[in-house]
Amino acid sequence: MLRHRHGPNIEPWPGRVQVAVQAAAALRDNGVVTICSDAPPLEAERTRTIKVPFLGRQASLLPGVVTLARLTGAPVLMVFAHRSADYRHQVVEISGPVPMHGETAAAFGQCVAAMDAAIRANPAEWDFWFEPDDLVRLGVLPGVSPTAAEPGDSAGQTGELQQFSR
Repeated sequence: MLRHRHGPNIEPWPGRVQVAVQAAAALRDNGVVTICSDAPPLEAERTRTIKVPFLGRQASLLPGVVTLARLTGAPVLMVFAHRSADYRHQVVEISGPVPMHGETAAAFGQCVAAMDAAIRANPAEWDFWFEPDDLVRLGVLPGVSPTAAEPGDSAGQTGELQQFSR
């Protein structure tokens, strides 16, 4: 546990090749690398996203977990944390290895399908559920059209969120 607690915190800044090198080194040392594949991509990374079915829409996500797994031979395990019914404990669910066969979009699609199922089963536990801007950047929530709201007016976003949640 101490080795994991004191391991590097690898931040994925755009254009930093050393991030991938650090992650590969950690995996080579039999370490663990966590990747939040459902995070909204940074603006600088949008050109590297792929569209995948997610929460009933086509979301733009970064398939870096597939790329890293293929480059290093490391397995991809899906990890989800859930609150127990007593709300005092958390349960961590870890999947078996996700197959990385086929095209990147197909392999990543299996990861996204697992995330989709976990979010649908426990929507209140998803980090990005309550941030309309994040949902728009993911492609899960339609953006506000310029005619729908005036600048600085959040009514259009609220209307979009209500439309999505029905």
